[in-house]
Amino acid sequence: MRLMILADAQSTHTLKWVNSLSIEVDAICLLSLREADTALYHHNIEFHNIDLKSKSQKSDETFKIGYLQFLKEVKKQIRNFKPDILHAYYATSYGLIGALSNFKPFVISVWGSDIFEFPQKSILHKQLLKYNLNKATIIQSTSKIMAKETMLYTTKKVETLAFGIDLNKFKPKKTNDNSFIIGTIKMLEEVYGINYLIEAFNILLKKHTDINLKLMIVGDGPKLNEYKELTEEYGIQESVTFVGAVAAAEAVKYHNMMSVFVALSLSESFGVSILEAAACGIPSVVSNVGGLPEIVIDGKTGFIVEPRSPEQAAEAISKYITDPSLKDKMGENARLFVEQNYDWKNSVSEQLDIYSKIIKI
Repeated sequence: MRLMILADAQSTHTLKWVNSLSIEVDAICLLSLREADTALYHHNIEFHNIDLKSKSQKSDETFKIGYLQFLKEVKKQIRNFKPDILHAYYATSYGLIGALSNFKPFVISVWGSDIFEFPQKSILHKQLLKYNLNKATIIQSTSKIMAKETMLYTTKKVETLAFGIDLNKFKPKKTNDNSFIIGTIKMLEEVYGINYLIEAFNILLKKHTDINLKLMIVGDGPKLNEYKELTEEYGIQESVTFVGAVAAAEAVKYHNMMSVFVALSLSESFGVSILEAAACGIPSVVSNVGGLPEIVIDGKTGFIVEPRSPEQAAEAISKYITDPSLKDKMGENARLFVEQNYDWKNSVSEQLDIYSKIIKI
């Protein structure tokens, strides 16, 4: 099987999929709008890219020309590489290029903002999304809620293919820190509700004065300074650590430092980092939005609270603080849940099965 993928080469999700699939297929080619760090990818992967970043800084017109150049490159590589399947990760940018190439069979994987945000911008955006989806042979989603949303824009069936976790990499490992560490790994953007997490932590510090509580925020983004200022306003900055962005390979280390993983997102299509924490035996507290309730069993692997409610979040986290045996039990349940439902090996196997079926269509 010869597989051509259109995707962001700098995405950790692309890296994971492409490296895993490169072991299973005869040949694989990745075309990206951003340059790949080839040292992170397997040696047998063929790369092609047109970096639009510098072009987009000049004008919208050169940005559009860049897209046309990328489409030209895709068509050229289709002729040269002769793929059996073309697969676009993201329904709009890469999905559009794939749709315009007119290659079949063509797979589109929807990733989140391409479905939840893009079509809301205008009627034109909505029609463009519909066009891309209509050109696909198969449409895939990582969550049921996102599949349901996708079906608003297409009459085609949307397959749900879970984005699994590498259970050999993400596994429990005890640390020597005796603190109770509340943690999260997220981009520091408004949509992920980090401000509500900081507010919840402030509540907990006042309630549990006899416990060494810490808040660890892993990630970077435009809200960093604002969130640091918020901790200073509450006078809790000494108990909060802003780790910054970390390499994907380092995430497991930070997960295992946590006592509980908290994701108080305002919108989220899936939640890979929550499953990574669960695979490490870390229970969670998540908001009742998007695909998060699909990956947390309320009261068994974690607690589900309403968004924008630091009080509810603090109450849920407090249950873990006051009952360590509950925390440990729910952490064990979380690991088992991932083993049974989100094993990365099964995700790759299911993807290959889908490829095999559509080649025969």
